[in-house]
Amino acid sequence: MKQNSELERIGDILKTITFKFDEDVESKRTSLMSKWSEVVGEKLSQYSKPLRIDDLGVMQVSCKNSVVSNELFNQRIEINKKLKIHAKALEVEFKYIKLTK
Repeated sequence: MKQNSELERIGDILKTITFKFDEDVESKRTSLMSKWSEVVGEKLSQYSKPLRIDDLGVMQVSCKNSVVSNELFNQRIEINKKLKIHAKALEVEFKYIKLTK
C-alpha cells in the first residue's frame, strides 16, 4: 500500500498543466459576427442575424422566416467556408452556422 507522502500534491499537478485562455475571445466572436452581411449579402442579412458563437464554435443565426432559413441552409457550405476564412484571420474558433427562428 502506498503512503500518503508518495502522492503528488494537487498544486504540483496543476503547475504542470498549461491553461490557455483568450481574454479577447468575445470581441473576436463579435468581430466575426460583424462579417455576416459581407458573407451572406445585404439582402439576406436584412432578414437574418447572428446571435452568438458558443464555446464549440457554432454560430447561432436567427432568421425572420422560413424562406430566409431555407436560402441560408442551401448556401450553408459556402457561408461556412467564408466564415472559416475570417475566423482563421481573427484567431477564433468557428465550425458552422446553426439556423434558428
